[in-house]
Amino acid sequence: MIKRRVFWLGQKEPVDVAPQYDCEYVNLTREKMLELAKQLAKQGMILLDGQSARPADALRKEEASIRAGMQKGVEAGKAATKVSA
Repeated sequence: MIKRRVFWLGQKEPVDVAPQYDCEYVNLTREKMLELAKQLAKQGMILLDGQSARPADALRKEEASIRAGMQKGVEAGKAATKVSA
């Protein structure tokens, strides 16, 4: 979730890696989300500055798989809402 958030929203300016809504959605504390972000930074996936991050080159290289995952989600949503006669 953090990787995708940083990939999609952090291209032009740093993005908060642990907004309250996301923490509530995944039922994790802000501290735990920040800990996970630090792990991603150690892996070279994100450039973390305090509580904000931008994508690192390693994350940008995953663009194809991130876009494929997005498309798969879109298709699943379409299928779930398809009305059959």
